[in-house]
Amino acid sequence: TEENDFDSLNKIEKNILFIEMLESQVNNGGFDQYFFNHSGEYPYETIAALKEIKATHITKILEQAIQIFPTSPIPKSLKKRRKQIEDMSQSTLAMWDRLDIAFYAYPDKLEQLLLLYIHNNKNNLE
Repeated sequence: TEENDFDSLNKIEKNILFIEMLESQVNNGGFDQYFFNHSGEYPYETIAALKEIKATHITKILEQAIQIFPTSPIPKSLKKRRKQIEDMSQSTLAMWDRLDIAFYAYPDKLEQLLLLYIHNNKNNLE
């Protein structure tokens, strides 16, 4: 199953996946989509992964996005997360929209940082 496949990944592989999920979800539909989908299960792990590759600006953007979420910690449950997002006000969602714009500006060269991380850890990748 998918979950077992995920569990079999090592820390470096998971870090790459967390960053790829963040980037693809935010680029496709913003932070509301990131938290609304399965990627929203891993915001704290994604913060750690971003710190690991030294993406300091994007780390701060994601930390701000997490603070906007109605509850802390953000629930792992997809159903609970989606209900909370659906109940958020337009003004709160607009705060995520502003962070989307900050993310799209790519204050860190995410692709380069990720490639360097992969290169530096290639012995630990399957």
